[in-house]
Amino acid sequence: MIRSIALAALVALTASWQAPSSVPAAPVGDLGTPAHSDAVMSSRFCADCHPAIYAEHLQNTHGRAFFDEDARLATRGFRREDCIRCHTPRPVFETGIGMTPMQRWTDLEEGNTCMSCHGREGYDYSRFVGGPECKQAFEPSVGTVSHCATCHRIAGTPDQWSRAAHGNLAGNLCIDCHMPVITRPVAVGEPPRPVRSHVFPASSNEGQLRRAYGYESEIQGNEVVVRVTNKGVGHNFPTANRQRGVESLVIVRDDEGNEVARSRMTCRYPYASELEPHQLTLPQSSQIPSGKTSEHRVPLTVASGTVETRLYFKLYRPISDTDPRLARCLEERRLAFSEVTPSTQPVEPEVLITYPAAGTSLNDFFSTSGLANVARPAPTPDPVVVPRGANPAELEQLAGMLEAHLPEVRKQARQNLAAAFPDSAAVLVDALGRWSNESFNQARMTFLAIGDAAVPVLHEALQSEQLYIRVHARGLLAQLDLGADREAVLADLRAALAGDLALDRRSAAQALGDLGDVQARDALRARLDDGDWDVVHAAAGSLAQLGDREAVPRVEAALHRARWPETRRTLAEALAVLGSSAGVGPLLGDLENADELQREFAFETLFAITGRHFGFEPAAPEADRLKATSRLQAWWTKNGSDDLVHAPRKVDAETAERTWALVKELGGGTDTEPGGDDARITDELLGSGREAVPALLEGLTFPSGFVEKRALCCQLLGRIGTKEAAPFLAFTLRDPYARVAEWACWALETCGDEETPAQLRAFEGRVPELVGHDRGAGDGAPADRLLARSARVRLMLGDESARELLLGLLLSRNDLARQIAIGALRDRYGEDHGYDPGATPAERAAAVRSWNP
Repeated sequence: MIRSIALAALVALTASWQAPSSVPAAPVGDLGTPAHSDAVMSSRFCADCHPAIYAEHLQNTHGRAFFDEDARLATRGFRREDCIRCHTPRPVFETGIGMTPMQRWTDLEEGNTCMSCHGREGYDYSRFVGGPECKQAFEPSVGTVSHCATCHRIAGTPDQWSRAAHGNLAGNLCIDCHMPVITRPVAVGEPPRPVRSHVFPASSNEGQLRRAYGYESEIQGNEVVVRVTNKGVGHNFPTANRQRGVESLVIVRDDEGNEVARSRMTCRYPYASELEPHQLTLPQSSQIPSGKTSEHRVPLTVASGTVETRLYFKLYRPISDTDPRLARCLEERRLAFSEVTPSTQPVEPEVLITYPAAGTSLNDFFSTSGLANVARPAPTPDPVVVPRGANPAELEQLAGMLEAHLPEVRKQARQNLAAAFPDSAAVLVDALGRWSNESFNQARMTFLAIGDAAVPVLHEALQSEQLYIRVHARGLLAQLDLGADREAVLADLRAALAGDLALDRRSAAQALGDLGDVQARDALRARLDDGDWDVVHAAAGSLAQLGDREAVPRVEAALHRARWPETRRTLAEALAVLGSSAGVGPLLGDLENADELQREFAFETLFAITGRHFGFEPAAPEADRLKATSRLQAWWTKNGSDDLVHAPRKVDAETAERTWALVKELGGGTDTEPGGDDARITDELLGSGREAVPALLEGLTFPSGFVEKRALCCQLLGRIGTKEAAPFLAFTLRDPYARVAEWACWALETCGDEETPAQLRAFEGRVPELVGHDRGAGDGAPADRLLARSARVRLMLGDESARELLLGLLLSRNDLARQIAIGALRDRYGEDHGYDPGATPAERAAAVRSWNP
């Protein structure tokens, strides 16, 4: 009877509650089945009893973790693996409280589910039915700082809280501010009682943000004084992401309104790329600690005038003050002054008020219950000393330095640990199991530098009691020459395919494919029916690597069952590698997904296996997308067959890693890697030719502030010249920065194909918006240059309709536009009719008339 009631409730739930996207609710199966487990792991399972909490969850930062625009911007659409771990995590109970979660490969659109936080280790949720069972089924430590630190520790917020005036020192927990108590029924049918809200107000909440700070601006003598106080936050202001910033801007004008001084105080944590490449002194944060005030003083160098003071909250930096979404002006004041004795002090254009962070212990950093996000020495102006690793204590120090925020410290720590091998083996293996994936990444790089000599150590690590060590060791072994250990390693990996934990099965399945173990094919086929969809992903990918065509029917059956777009993409690619086109139809359907990022990923897979794009752009208006999709559908309906799909082009792992490292350095670096010598990087990337194209295409996904990087990536793609880049350069024509869009346009001359002229014509329609002028208008007619650039490319790609536009641009007031136009006509038709772009307007007009007698 109980089972019947539970199943009836689940059926009612799936009928009455819709997912936050087009993904249907999980089908309900019998208790103990994978279908029932899938249903329980979805937040929608909880909605029938807890509709108010579910509604809050759908709009909070956890429920929308995959849709969060700021996160997508900073992570390049979640292409940074470290970030998506906490935005689409497997349940915390699976990997342990305090351990940064492992990424979930399926059902990404749910972000953090209810079970991500509330699930309890060791509980059998395949038989969970809710109701009174909830009291025993959920993790009791939810709401503690340690539980929150599982994801938020990496950004340093819990460490800041531990010494914050309005945080730990005031007895406040995370949930006191971010989950305020309200009175309402916890579940349907219950009487109201105090319960925690699940709205999670934070920086995106206007009221919460304004409660965080105090702002004062005044004239004191011959100075402007602005004070920004962290008056109500239990951590730094701002906190978390390095791309966030609070900026105080002061503009001084004279009596005539002329600007005579401008000064900006920025409160943020510095990007690594802002530091010297080989810096060993600790960075200083200008985030404002809880209870502290940063004072921005600007000298008045004129006797009278006005002052404008503003306070900005930047969701992303670098970004302009005028960005309508990423820059929020919180405060704006105007002050008049007169009869002031002008100051002789210089005005500082950029002001940083820094707060040295307290030191943290190595043990606290290593501990999963600790709060420190780095093993930080006490504040000192002296350089960080990186030990050689001459004894166990120094080796432990080096292992802690793998997490350092200074790239040079991490680099030296890796080098010294590699040099100390095998004495460093134990601390490196421990680093594979650290709570932070940052430490694992550095340990992985160190093991790869050690090379094949590390195989016995990593093989032994497969028997570790720590899940993370086992998982990461498998991934490393798959990249090394196993030598005499090969058969023993493969046997252990095959055995792990039958392990109790899904992450063991997932990582083993992936490693077996990477290692080319044909003897694992039967066992991998069996995993296509695994109860965990991440394991199905890994098994399908590995069977494709092994060329197992006999697995095609079972992969197709899995595709038929697949409910999520990311699963369909994985299986469609695996099928294409194995010669089956069964995944093309589902991919075409996913081009109409409501979410732009899902459309983008679906298109990338579709283009990779068919090479056709028909001008589809994920970010285009719906009408334009539907036209392109209909052309793709018509083409596939008419011609579709297994012969039209192929395996995506792959670059070997070493080359891929090297070219990606170069792209990260290009154009000023990133938030984790300092910039390098662009001329040297350019030469090396060009030397790699087409092998560098995947890394350069990924470089186009860097967000707004990385203008130079995106522009250089376009230049390099154009110089390499491959149609593989065509649709992605066409996407980049929508870049908000004219410099990037123009270089994308230029690159399409060598990379474009018969589909791109239509996208170039659409770009020409957006040119006035891009440069802020009508066609031919403005100082220097800046739009004409971009129009000439686009028309030239269209003409070179065979679009004769561009001829008339180019002839008209011969009369432009823009010198470069005239040069581009006549160059295009000369290159296309072999003559210039005596036109001289430097001649007088009358002479130019006469020459133009000769083109149309």
